[in-house]
Amino acid sequence: MRPVNTGNGAGYNPRDTLSFKSTASDNLKLLGYCPIDNTKGKFSLTDCLAAWLRYRQTELERIHSKKKTKSATWTALVQVKNAIENQVGTIYKTAAVPLSEQLGTFCSYCGQPLYTSVEVEHVLPKANYPTFSTSWKNFVLACGPCNGKKGKSDKPSRSEAILWTNKTNPTEGELYTAIRAHYSWPDTQPMAYRWMPVRLGWVKNGSWIEFSASESVNLNNIILSTSLSTRKVIAQVYINNIPKQGEVQAQVVYDKSKPTAFAMKGMVNLNLIGNTANTYDRRMMNRTVAWFHILGLIKVFSQVKMNAQTWQTLLLMARVTGFYSTWVSVLNLSNLKFDQTKWVDKFVSDSASFKNPDFFPNTVTTDVP
Repeated sequence: MRPVNTGNGAGYNPRDTLSFKSTASDNLKLLGYCPIDNTKGKFSLTDCLAAWLRYRQTELERIHSKKKTKSATWTALVQVKNAIENQVGTIYKTAAVPLSEQLGTFCSYCGQPLYTSVEVEHVLPKANYPTFSTSWKNFVLACGPCNGKKGKSDKPSRSEAILWTNKTNPTEGELYTAIRAHYSWPDTQPMAYRWMPVRLGWVKNGSWIEFSASESVNLNNIILSTSLSTRKVIAQVYINNIPKQGEVQAQVVYDKSKPTAFAMKGMVNLNLIGNTANTYDRRMMNRTVAWFHILGLIKVFSQVKMNAQTWQTLLLMARVTGFYSTWVSVLNLSNLKFDQTKWVDKFVSDSASFKNPDFFPNTVTTDVP
């Protein structure tokens, strides 16, 4: 996982008020919130998010008590929540452009390039933690599958996060801090790559068996076939200089000795093959194919005279391929050098420092590789 710096939100200017028609406006007043402009049904964004949080807390209480009766307050909360959520969506989506300019158009979790759809992903899911639904510090970029896998379950639950604070009634800020500390997020954990690198291995009898470094980056390794219907990648890999054929996968390896990294394993499910009945989730397959594309590019570029121009061309190819962590893993295991500098070190430094959206801007490189 590529560690990134999302910056201070320059270019993201969320409005601080929401305006509602009579029904939602009347219900907000019924719930005790005072409008800034009564004639226009205008309320502060802070009050609106507080009302949404109140809805979620009340909903959880109703679930716990198995309460089914609908009071006037509950009916008002439901209507208000729906009205607020619709408008909040128009606010946080405006962060997509400044986030893309800050990080480059890559998924912050799996690393694949986002050629068309770029989704603003809430680190703390807005359904459980609406207080942070428009907050820049709660945003990263995500592809549809990563955003969907994480958002489907709205992890972590409020009950889980409350336990992590060791407090009975923590504030929303304390819940935020606890959740940030519980996982290795790409925008807060500089060790995200080291604790969750990519490695290549055989898939045999339902098990994944990692190759040695020399086996996984042999420049003669090639893909023989791919199948979208099964998500299988069949490759020829040299083992002790003897070509062997079989199914391979480039998996994210979670460091079990680092609890915050291992906790990410179930968050976005980066090593799932996806539903083979459709084309939606191809993250594993795309990452595996990218591994071999990177090997092919390295083979070509290692046979030509490397200079500033050819090196920049390689960086441009990396931007097209995406999967930053896969590039770093392959280059690190390859141990190639350019003017006495390891390719991996030069790649990490140059792809982050060019300050160009064509590369990998604002990567936190202190602990990469």
